[in-house]
Amino acid sequence: MHFSIDGSLRSTVRRLVYESAAGFTHRELHELLKVRVHNTLLDLLRKKEIEREQLVRVYVYLHADLAVRNSQLERRREQIASQEAAEGVTDHIVIQVLLTLIRHPGSRAADVVRYLHGHSPPTGQGRENLVVLVHWLIEGDGRKKPPYPFSLPHLDFFHRSGQLTQKLRDWVPLPWSSVERRAIGHLESLVARPWRDERPANAVSRSEKGWEAFCRLRNVLRLTEAELPMGDSCCRQMVIPAIEKERLNEIKKATLKYLDELRERVGDHTKSPDPEAVILKYFNLYGDHLFGHPALRDENGSIMAVVERTNNILEHFFGQQKQSLRRHVGRSNLGRDMEDQPAQVALTSNLRHTDYVRILCGSLDNLPDAFADLGATMLERTTPLHRDNRDSALSRLVRALLDRDDYPGSLPSNEAESARIAALSTVV
Repeated sequence: MHFSIDGSLRSTVRRLVYESAAGFTHRELHELLKVRVHNTLLDLLRKKEIEREQLVRVYVYLHADLAVRNSQLERRREQIASQEAAEGVTDHIVIQVLLTLIRHPGSRAADVVRYLHGHSPPTGQGRENLVVLVHWLIEGDGRKKPPYPFSLPHLDFFHRSGQLTQKLRDWVPLPWSSVERRAIGHLESLVARPWRDERPANAVSRSEKGWEAFCRLRNVLRLTEAELPMGDSCCRQMVIPAIEKERLNEIKKATLKYLDELRERVGDHTKSPDPEAVILKYFNLYGDHLFGHPALRDENGSIMAVVERTNNILEHFFGQQKQSLRRHVGRSNLGRDMEDQPAQVALTSNLRHTDYVRILCGSLDNLPDAFADLGATMLERTTPLHRDNRDSALSRLVRALLDRDDYPGSLPSNEAESARIAALSTVV
């Protein structure tokens, strides 16, 4: 909370502009008062209590009197000229760029310039590469990473910090300006802190050991990118069922061999926090569910299809259904809408597949006739298309009974009570 001798933000801003030797920009007022003054400046400007001029793509707010305003403009132009003549940029600009990258992770160099547009002088190539270096240190190469534990972003960050010195020489070549030397020195001191403490180094050692064990397990199981959690369905390749069945058998043999080696190394230390002991523990719990995928065979015994190892296909289908429903209803919370949907909605997506349509009715042109051939008795046996999980009738009865308890003098008549009981019986 801030207080002013002027009594209000409006009066404070006007006094500061009037007393300033070179006027004020909005950014300067914001940093001085610690509050946003966009609306205040606009109100003073509309009522002609202050004026403004645009200098170097930045508006400077000035005194309403012409003579004072000209004096402020002259002083401001002198400040701009002296800043352009100075070498490099100020420490304040360096800090602002670093803060922008922290507040807006994933920003590119052009995004940083846009965030700071109008608040900093143009930057040179060395300065821009320094911004890119900080961005790489925080975010990496920008490629989408799979979820934990299929990637370890904190471990990657620790490894990047160890490469900082070499990247500095490659990306920000010498000679450095005095401002760049100060910024780089501060950055190197921040990055060097974890290396001076044994605890981060020990944590990294444990993480690397676990990562190596996990990668060996992943290679044994031959997990593809499409089979990862939230895996990209575009990575899926069409496979021949017989070849896929043989591949699963080979994976099973390799896994059993890996388990034998794992038991020899772990021994009786199954409760140890060692990564291999943890892997063996979960294999003992869930290993029986990893294999035994059923295969669909035709009358000649040829394999027509093999069940997937993961449920990613179902997850992707469910996500597509939610996306389609969200486009129709325009709501983000779809829990109730998904419950109200009839089961037949999921089957409509099969109409995109020609083989399904051919088996069902021959072609899409014959679909109306196929529905028309359904008898009334067949329709009665189908799942109802309307689903209502809100239990509106029960809710009304609950409210009626609560009202009766609150006002015992207003008990309903026997006829009304009988009707409510009958309605309740119908709902149940």
